[in-house]
Amino acid sequence: MAIEGEIITRLLADGTVSGIVSTRGYGQRVPQGETVPYFVLRRISEVGFHAHDGPLSDRTVRLQIDSVDDDHADAETLADAIESSLDGFQGTITTRKIGFIKFAGGGPVGYDDGREQHRVVRDYNVGYKET
Repeated sequence: MAIEGEIITRLLADGTVSGIVSTRGYGQRVPQGETVPYFVLRRISEVGFHAHDGPLSDRTVRLQIDSVDDDHADAETLADAIESSLDGFQGTITTRKIGFIKFAGGGPVGYDDGREQHRVVRDYNVGYKET
């Protein structure tokens, strides 16, 4: 499973997050016509590391998570729940060892007139071992 899937698994297993979105957590794309609230996770960049004798299995990936709802305050509440679940986490998700997850900053806050949805964007850096 890709790291994005691991993070989605963690978030949907979190009682606060799943209490808000149920099972509506997605990687890259949201199904057309999906109801709110939901979150969507995207890989922004990834860095591998090398030693003198070649590549290491350690990686750091930057993920963007958009929290979407029809009310701005509710989108912020979802973003806060996601941050509480992820920021500072170390441990194993399914079978992948996560060295760290750190909040890396907030992005633009948006509103989609066509869908009448509010979006709160936050980025996270995730250090993990590639399997």
